[in-house]
Amino acid sequence: MDGRVFVSTAVTKDGAPFALVPGSRVKLDFTRPGKLRLSADCNILGGDVDVSDGRITVSVMGMTLKGCSEELTAQDEWLAAVLTARPFWELSGPRLRISTDEVAIEFTEDVA
Repeated sequence: MDGRVFVSTAVTKDGAPFALVPGSRVKLDFTRPGKLRLSADCNILGGDVDVSDGRITVSVMGMTLKGCSEELTAQDEWLAAVLTARPFWELSGPRLRISTDEVAIEFTEDVA
């Protein structure tokens, strides 16, 4: 995943489609070695990342504190919880899937 950026295409929660805040999408940025930067159209979250053993492990997750809507702020907090839960990851070509027991997020590589 090093050097790549991915954007969300679908989210499921407890096996059912889950809608992000309208107009938002999750972006995962692995362009800095050993670092993960992510956003969902509000704050920027990030930290040191390890992707060994098929899991994403983020240590010391930091977040900017922009004055976003309550919905976007709650979405940022939810996203931070998902990423700090050591989700599994599967990469197949330009497609990335991260998942916990409750949540799965599908991504495609952002080649823009």
